[in-house]
Amino acid sequence: MNTTGTQNPKPKTHEPLELFELFEINKKSTKNTTRSKKEYPQKPSRAATKNSRNKEQIQNKHISSKKTFKAKQNTPSPEADIEAQSKNKIILKKLNRCKKIAIGLDCGFALCGIKFGWDPIIGLVPVFGDMAGLVIASFYALGLIQQFSLPFYVIFGFIVNILIDALIGVVPVVGDIADMLFKANMRNYYLAHSHLSKKYNLEN
Repeated sequence: MNTTGTQNPKPKTHEPLELFELFEINKKSTKNTTRSKKEYPQKPSRAATKNSRNKEQIQNKHISSKKTFKAKQNTPSPEADIEAQSKNKIILKKLNRCKKIAIGLDCGFALCGIKFGWDPIIGLVPVFGDMAGLVIASFYALGLIQQFSLPFYVIFGFIVNILIDALIGVVPVVGDIADMLFKANMRNYYLAHSHLSKKYNLEN
């Protein structure tokens, strides 16, 4: 007699191909979820938008306050204007005095359309006149430097003019005529005047 006994069913085992397919399905599902997150980003909440707006408003207020503060600094006060005007008047008075001295030394007289001053007249005296002219021109330049605290390039121009005047005066007769035409003191005055007018915006 054939006796048929109950056989236990064998457990199902995934073949290697089935495992590979499952792995690929999992991969695709993860990719789809990441794409959906990227394509459909989450909208910021109302609280976040309010905070960002408040930050922008605070930044704009800070920038506007900075601009107004700078504008106030740049705009001069009426007291500063008055001080600047009074300072300019003082400088102009000093310049007018220096101009009168330079005119007396170089342009105080006129003969046949040629203007000359005391400097070329003193220079007519041999040796002593040339030395005296050099000393007078040097003292005049020093007075300008002390009164207006002039920079180096202006002082260098003074020295050049004084040396040229002294060298011209050494030559007899011709040197005296050239000294009348050169006018070293007037040249030094105009150097100082041009520098100060640029520095202080002088009207006259």
